[in-house]
Amino acid sequence: MTPTRPRGMRDLLPPEADAWEWVRSVHKRVASLYGYRQVVTPVIETAALFPQEGLPETAMYRFNDHAGRPLVLRPDGVSGVLRAVHDAPARQRRPLRLRYAGPMFRYSRPQHGIRREFTHLGLECIGTTSLYADVEVIEAGVHFTRELGLDDVTVFVNTVGDEVDRHLYKARLTEYFGGLVDQLCERCRRRLHDDPRRILACPLEPTLVATAPVWLETISDASRQRLESVLDLLRSSGVPYDVRPSLVRGPSYYIHTVFTFMLALPDAGPFDIGGGERYDLLAERLALPPTPGVGCVFGVERMLEAVMARSSRHQDAAGSEIMVLALSPGEMKYAADIARRLRADGLRVEMDLDCDRRPERRLRLASLGHVRFAVLVGQDEERANRAVVRDLGSRLQVATTSRDLPAVIRRLRSGASLGTD
Repeated sequence: MTPTRPRGMRDLLPPEADAWEWVRSVHKRVASLYGYRQVVTPVIETAALFPQEGLPETAMYRFNDHAGRPLVLRPDGVSGVLRAVHDAPARQRRPLRLRYAGPMFRYSRPQHGIRREFTHLGLECIGTTSLYADVEVIEAGVHFTRELGLDDVTVFVNTVGDEVDRHLYKARLTEYFGGLVDQLCERCRRRLHDDPRRILACPLEPTLVATAPVWLETISDASRQRLESVLDLLRSSGVPYDVRPSLVRGPSYYIHTVFTFMLALPDAGPFDIGGGERYDLLAERLALPPTPGVGCVFGVERMLEAVMARSSRHQDAAGSEIMVLALSPGEMKYAADIARRLRADGLRVEMDLDCDRRPERRLRLASLGHVRFAVLVGQDEERANRAVVRDLGSRLQVATTSRDLPAVIRRLRSGASLGTD
């Protein structure tokens, strides 16, 4: 039987895999600017680490090991990071600023944009209740999207208040929508019992939602003041935001600030590429010592769609920039030596290994692979210890010595004017 890829999983090949690697490298670079350092946690965790309130058991890849212990493929990264912080043998200075990247797994129905294996890039600021941490995480997230070339991201912000706020508001919504249950869609009837706040986001109930109790008029003065302080700091930092009272989070371990990074798509409207929240009560739900925290996470697969469609920055880091071509098999050894020298100078180089095709055909194939410069060597170049550089975009061609070759390529890359020898 021919092996096939499991349903809901995905292969990545160039150029998409190059873009994936570039997105991850940008996340690392931006996170380091804010003091976030890497944490690595296992892909397999104990099932008890993921409370059912956050994700149904049926949505997890769950299995028992040979000793009968229940394990899961991690569905998210936050719980594992919290566990790792408390498992550390020595107490570390708080707050801890941590970043992570890796695969997550959820057993859901595969469809466009939703797969069973996906990649998360996350930031977590653990050990502080400061609202400045909320703003820092949001600002770092926006910084990240801008470095990817996604300049029109808006942050949708809301507060879920504290436990008392949430309990009182749910009670008011249950009473309000309970009297209108016959007018609700089937999904919202279920939401009425699970979490009536989610009815507010239903596009089928605009009239009923318009007259529902207003969340921001219901929460305590302390919760409202905290939100206003967060918004004031976002304004000062230049982060574009929009307050969305309909933005909610189901699990009760979330508290105060919640947010989503939305990308404006002309044809499809707002496109969610990531988000975050403050999860001060999560550690206690996991039977860990109380530990406040706030973080954000981005789904790489969703970001790749936007990056590859709307930004060309990832192409600068994809594959090789230079291809060295020997005009005949006799110059292959000299061509390999040229490639070796260029790599030693920090340039990305690949060798063309097919000398049977005509040079022009090989150059066309190189340009299709996003190679910018071709270095041509024939018998005359080998005898004179020289090479010919061709810019495949402008078709400018320059002959130079092998010693000066890296400098010539860098000048061509910068757009400096060069004559031919």
